[in-house]
Amino acid sequence: MRIKLVLLSLLFFGTAKAQLQPFDAWIQECNLDSLKQQVKNLTGVDTVLINGIKQTIGSRYMDQPGNAKAASYLKAELERFGYTTNTQSFSALGQNIIAKKTGSLYPDKAFFLTAHYDAIAVPFSLAIGADDNASGCAAVLEMARILQDKTLPYTVYFAFFDEEEQGLIGSEAYAGSFDFQGTEVQAVLNLDMIANDRNNDRVMELHARPYGNSLELAEKIQKLNDSFDIGLTIEIRNPGTTASDHSSFWDQGVTAILFIEDAQDFNPYYHTRFDSIQYFNDSFFLQNTQLALASLGWFGGQADSRLSTETALDLKVKFFPNPTQGLVYMELPQNGSISVYDAQGKHVQTETVTEGNSPLNLHAYQAGLYFVVYTTESGQSSSKRLILQP
Repeated sequence: MRIKLVLLSLLFFGTAKAQLQPFDAWIQECNLDSLKQQVKNLTGVDTVLINGIKQTIGSRYMDQPGNAKAASYLKAELERFGYTTNTQSFSALGQNIIAKKTGSLYPDKAFFLTAHYDAIAVPFSLAIGADDNASGCAAVLEMARILQDKTLPYTVYFAFFDEEEQGLIGSEAYAGSFDFQGTEVQAVLNLDMIANDRNNDRVMELHARPYGNSLELAEKIQKLNDSFDIGLTIEIRNPGTTASDHSSFWDQGVTAILFIEDAQDFNPYYHTRFDSIQYFNDSFFLQNTQLALASLGWFGGQADSRLSTETALDLKVKFFPNPTQGLVYMELPQNGSISVYDAQGKHVQTETVTEGNSPLNLHAYQAGLYFVVYTTESGQSSSKRLILQP
């Protein structure tokens, strides 16, 4: 279970059998209004349609009516996006909601996008849990929406776990019963509390431990943030916390990562009735969702999905200014070549470049998004997004 980064799949994610959309377009499809609406629906700000009846979800504490309503709502949303769902009942009240998108090339190798949907506060009747963890649920739903019409070589599971607040009960039940022999799990991306950033410093954390390739995956995700200019500052925590559902997969020896907000700027309304959407940092919420989608797309969108210790993203390459009106200056560590692709993945230019400072002239092209792929003479590659202004 090692993931090899193949740079040009960033542009095409294509194979002879499956051509996939240019990856950056996936990130741009993340919609803040859609994310926030899901949070409003899950926290009772707005009513939702469940089994044909308008209802308010409200508290999602394990024994409150809103918890079961949330499970039904998540199931209905996944089915609205075209997925077949499965409900795993693991106790008198506990329900995990799972949807599966079967891979086109490797149906028996899978990635997981996960979040817990239950909440806790005192009094239990007011446990609306906007940040913890309607935010993670909304992000997984948004990714399910975006991926519904995409073709991926690997299988993707969208999993919503219950009773996380009681000690990871739902995810432990699921991971304990999952057929890891029949399905090779490549990685689990768990989202838990991703919308609070009071000081607006854009710092988030990736939690990893030496299970599977978790540490290596965290490092690669950190570099993806820079490569795609998502705009977060990422801190890797090792040993990472075991206080969320990714830990249930660590117990099985599986590669798993937790996406979570900065512990030094943690939500002051955590586990209280005041954990509401009014305290969200909207752009931070969107960026965390984009990072998770970037991670899933990068690793799960490739035919060869093994982690490597040396990859294209380790190259120290600088492009400036960005955005540009046509002329870009590059600081390159070695001789090599530069190839330019437009947002649809069409190759528009290739030229030889030398070590040091080199100019790149894009005046001939229309304004828009471009990918610049730098390849060294030794075969290493790195990619940057460039925005060409009028």
